Amino acid sequence: MSTILYDIVASVMMNGPARTLTYPGGVMCQRRTKVVTPDQYRLPYELVELVTCDNVQLTAYSIVQQARKIERFPGERGPEYIVSPSQATICDDRSQSMQDPRQRPTVLFLHGNSGNIGDRLPFAYSFYKKMSCNVFLLEYRGYGSSQGRPSEAGIQIDAETAFQYIKSHPVLGHTKLFVYGESFGGAVAIDLAARHPGEIDALICANTFLSLRKVISQYYTRVSGFMNMLNSEVWDCESKLPLIPTSIPMLFLSGLKDELVPPAHMRRLYEIACRDGEERKTWWTSAYGDHNSTFLEGTYWSAVQKFVSKWSGDDEITRGCCS
Repeated sequence: MSTILYDIVASVMMNGPARTLTYPGGVMCQRRTKVVTPDQYRLPYELVELVTCDNVQLTAYSIVQQARKIERFPGERGPEYIVSPSQATICDDRSQSMQDPRQRPTVLFLHGNSGNIGDRLPFAYSFYKKMSCNVFLLEYRGYGSSQGRPSEAGIQIDAETAFQYIKSHPVLGHTKLFVYGESFGGAVAIDLAARHPGEIDALICANTFLSLRKVISQYYTRVSGFMNMLNSEVWDCESKLPLIPTSIPMLFLSGLKDELVPPAHMRRLYEIACRDGEERKTWWTSAYGDHNSTFLEGTYWSAVQKFVSKWSGDDEITRGCCS
């Protein structure tokens, strides 16, 4: 039996078929042991260790724009951070001047249900290098080197823990916070934004679903009742999105060839967000993007860059990113 097949069978036996389908990156051993670090992309970073309220240890990558080293965040290893805007200039490896990192937007990146944060470093690279954003990549419980087993309630706690860390950070806590969720991560992002409607500055969702159960019902029509009975995970974005104030800017990115999440789900989420009008809401589609390749389509990053530039109030982002 091949290693991958053995991993799948072992996961189904230990976690059940529904949980294996829902959180493949969190229950399949092969995806937990190989996590690429940001230095392989020439990104400065801290390996942050978080402890949740239910005593689960998580890991995360904190990738903060570099400036003069003055103050270290208590209890953390890694680079020090600037505390005064007057001391805020340094050059990166391309000799480009960087501003005070407290004046840069921060992206809380919430990844999909497969893989780990190391797989998302190309996204972090674009946000950090091309838009001069700070980036915080959270590893959910059971994923990568984070402890525990993934569940809806548990991952909600994980996102809350990362949010509180960012808000208490001496640098990131002073920045505008953009929450970015891809696929399943979009559901985590919507849930977090619904619980903190006045503390998140913008929301970005890519190829996200209305609810996990609706995805199961659409793709497993003959056994959907049985699968939903086995699966206690709901992730109901459709009911939580209206809890987010319409004043919060939102960007919806949809690949129309998505083979896992029906594109109609994303369109419906956009319509819900626009319940009081389309102001502050942006809709972008790729005619050829599938579930995992939409971000490779030509204008994807241009759409993200324009959105971040507009709602961070920084025209320099427009000049710095790809078109």
